[in-house]
Amino acid sequence: MKVFLNQLSSAQKVLSATISNQLKMFNIKAPKFVIQDAVLLHSSPWNVLIFNPNEKSSWRRVLEKYWMSESYRMLNEVICCEPLLAKYAAIQFIMSLVRKSINIKNNLQLDEKFRDNQEMTDIEKVINYATSLQKMDSPTASRIVEELYYDIEKNAQQTLSEVPIVRSFSHAGIPIARLLENPEEFRENISKKIVIDFAKLYSDAVKTSKNHEKSQFPCGIKRIERFSEIPYTALDDIIDNDIFAYKLSTKTLKVTDFKAKKKKYLIYIDKSGSMEDEMKHVDGGKVIKIAFACAIALAMHTKSKNVELKLFDTEVYDPITTSAELINTLLRLYAGGGTNITNVFKDIINTKDVKNKRVVIITDGIDSVKEDVIKSAKSLNLDIVPIFINTNNQIIEKYFKSIMIEKADPNIVLKL
Repeated sequence: MKVFLNQLSSAQKVLSATISNQLKMFNIKAPKFVIQDAVLLHSSPWNVLIFNPNEKSSWRRVLEKYWMSESYRMLNEVICCEPLLAKYAAIQFIMSLVRKSINIKNNLQLDEKFRDNQEMTDIEKVINYATSLQKMDSPTASRIVEELYYDIEKNAQQTLSEVPIVRSFSHAGIPIARLLENPEEFRENISKKIVIDFAKLYSDAVKTSKNHEKSQFPCGIKRIERFSEIPYTALDDIIDNDIFAYKLSTKTLKVTDFKAKKKKYLIYIDKSGSMEDEMKHVDGGKVIKIAFACAIALAMHTKSKNVELKLFDTEVYDPITTSAELINTLLRLYAGGGTNITNVFKDIINTKDVKNKRVVIITDGIDSVKEDVIKSAKSLNLDIVPIFINTNNQIIEKYFKSIMIEKADPNIVLKL
């Protein structure tokens, strides 16, 4: 069947072969023409596709209805120029067809020549059966076309809703290509509220962190470039007022040169059962607490690349060093466990090079901490910022300036 007159480009042929191999890995059977049409539909701008006027099959009727739908065109305009997204959309399109074809085959009494044909995939059996009925003006043919179209159109809507999450993962440096190797599992994971909340919060936090103030340190002497640098004038240039005025007017005044110094962060996030509860968002609605905490941590990592993350409940876990590890941790989280903040402070004290880091602790736990441990951390003159979600701790607040938050607000990164 040749529904489109368009020819596949070299890149689209490679994409088709890649999708075919990926489907075979999961024992999903789809005919070659369906894979190629899926690639054309999702990796080409919708308005360049040309239907073959000589193709009269039910397959053409399905694709024509899909091509004319608002859902498809909205999806196409977002993904057609992004190969990774186009591949994801094409695979989900094919899998939607496979599932619906199996459903139709099991619910309809197909002719034996279609039902028992071992050389045909389920999609081919259903399409060929519908085409044969179409020639007899059977209403069943139109019903099959409508059912196939309904499923792929709904799939297009779902895929479009998933695009921001996929992009957020990609911007965070998460290897999306590897995660997409199992598209069904990926779709199931990104439908979880904790992941949806994380993606939205992460995107907002990254935008906010662009305004994150960097600390400065002197690195030498240079000629003045702007009047705001006057307070940093070298001492030997301000002894005489006339010399100072001359050098300022000729821009030969010497000033201290500063370079931005990115802070190093060690962030501890409470992963006890209560952190899977929801908290209010500053813009309305509710988000999961740990999704907010992880989004802030990853936004800081994206901005500075100097963030080490540790999760804790009654114990402190090994450091998380990559974005992918963080996402996998989110997907595996389960409710359970208490909170022991004393163990966090012990871990901080024993951490190598901790004096050169800002330590952030994000928790919602009301825990009775050991004051002698908190006091020891204070005696080391450590830079520790506890963040309490809808709670507080008087002993910790006695030694360290703390931040109390009632609503999830990405602007928290500006305080870190």
